Amino acid sequence: MIYLSKIFSGVACLPLLFLAIGAVTAVPQTTQQPADGPSLEVTLKFIGDFMTTESPVSYTKTDVDFKDMPDSYSYSYREFRQEGCVLHYVINEKLQHPANVESLKYARRADFSKLNPLAIRVQTVAEFEAEVVASVPQLRGTTYTITPETYKVRSTRSLDDDNEFFLADRQRADRLAKAINHAIVLCGGAKDQPF
Repeated sequence: MIYLSKIFSGVACLPLLFLAIGAVTAVPQTTQQPADGPSLEVTLKFIGDFMTTESPVSYTKTDVDFKDMPDSYSYSYREFRQEGCVLHYVINEKLQHPANVESLKYARRADFSKLNPLAIRVQTVAEFEAEVVASVPQLRGTTYTITPETYKVRSTRSLDDDNEFFLADRQRADRLAKAINHAIVLCGGAKDQPF
């Protein structure tokens, strides 16, 4: 900018200065207008209200080789807040191991403009645990039972996903996945590269 002001002295360089400043400022996320279906605001409010109502979701995970040492998990979702294509929320997680109980609280954010609708998946927690076991050499041969049957809505891009939601019912999980996919489309979500 200093170089430009030496070349273009006086008021004539002010528009260039404002253009340069405008080029580095953040552009707010824009959403696509839905051709059919609810707006982004309505969709994200639905997701927040839906998960708040569905909470808590609890299940027990037992290693079949150590049936007398089950682990219990409970998840509650609270404090949903929308900011453009981002949904902020809090997860309260309670883990009950045979020797101790842990209560954890996490702040999370789901940025629907960075997710891919093709990657959103509904699966049972047992299916997810089997994927984890298959990917970790030290766990191979381990089998877990999950009671009651519980479902997980998550992105298939990673086994370690911050944005995962647990539900006790398959139809409810499918409905949540549909709402998440709609939010991703409205936010112009991430697209798979052709090659």
